[in-house]
Amino acid sequence: MNDGRGRPPTTVAQVHGMSEASLAVCMLAGHGIAGRAESWHTATTAWHWSHALDGVRLRVPAEHAQAARELLAGMQGPPRARRWQLVLFFLLAFWWAGLPPPPRGLRIVPPARPEPTLHAKA
Repeated sequence: MNDGRGRPPTTVAQVHGMSEASLAVCMLAGHGIAGRAESWHTATTAWHWSHALDGVRLRVPAEHAQAARELLAGMQGPPRARRWQLVLFFLLAFWWAGLPPPPRGLRIVPPARPEPTLHAKA
């Protein structure tokens, strides 16, 4: 999925759920941006590893990264109010059972800063 100039794809978001990943990839494809979800199969077959892998990375060509971030930012929606007692109960239940809670959510990844070069180009 290099852009023809040898540049690797850019990570624009990380999702913690298969439904969020497939919706994000379809939204990008609907706007003409070729995106892909990396570590999709691992997160599907071993969802409890999703926390350790930091979710599923959504990657797009570098020239479409900013447009993809703007599109996906609209997908997040307003924050939902949760009852803290219910959340605490389920967290304790998963902890007692020895399982991580089911992963969910979408997180936009900010653009990476360019790495400093150690050698001056001649």
